[in-house]
Amino acid sequence: MYKISQTDKASIELFSDNIFNISVSAGAEIDLEDAKRLMRAIDSVLLNDGDLRAGVIDLSKITSINEDARNYLLFGTCFQNNLAAIALTSNSLLGKSISDLALTYQDRIAFPILYFDSPIRANLWVRAQLQRATAYSKSHQPVA
Repeated sequence: MYKISQTDKASIELFSDNIFNISVSAGAEIDLEDAKRLMRAIDSVLLNDGDLRAGVIDLSKITSINEDARNYLLFGTCFQNNLAAIALTSNSLLGKSISDLALTYQDRIAFPILYFDSPIRANLWVRAQLQRATAYSKSHQPVA
């Protein structure tokens, strides 16, 4: 299975293994309404099956993200449920700076988040995190 969704600020791809990739569009300035539209677009491609998922977000082309949007994405319930991990990638100084800012909140985020300068390493890491979280959740299922 492969699905794609698009907003005016990003494209979202979902692969059959519950890994999603988000590519922020060139020059995107993300505000709270943009963040909400992005979450609706993500929800449109994700299955609501309760399975864990993980994602890679490419911030290479982003111009800015305001505080309200950042808080919504990091601390809101939108990204908290069933999320095993998020990898942030960027080949730009601004994208790396935005990633560093998100990483300062790691202790308050309900899922692991890490920055990578390589999309390949980011994908490998989120796959490993997803496998680990899935194995853990299966081993801790309540006995009926």
